[in-house]
Amino acid sequence: MAGLIGFSIGCLLGGMVGAALFGWIVERFAFRDKPPATRAALTIGVAWLLTGTLAAWGFGRGVDLYWPAALYYVPGCFLYYLLYRRRLERAYVEDTDADVFT
Repeated sequence: MAGLIGFSIGCLLGGMVGAALFGWIVERFAFRDKPPATRAALTIGVAWLLTGTLAAWGFGRGVDLYWPAALYYVPGCFLYYLLYRRRLERAYVEDTDADVFT
């Protein structure tokens, strides 16, 4: 039971760290002109693909890629997606109201 709890917490934290790291790299280069919800979904989706590829390589132990390992990190990436989307929505300012200071 302790092994299952440790594995679950490790996958949750690994997904969040992978999404944060690869999301930070992806957001520097892509999806800059999208609205917050779309930008967060695309950025964390690409980050999950990169994290899942790295996990598939690691869980395969160098012999073969173990693609179901990418599914282990879905909960962590989803949690980070919610946090990232909230941060983007708070920082997002729509520029449609030009007469704010008049």
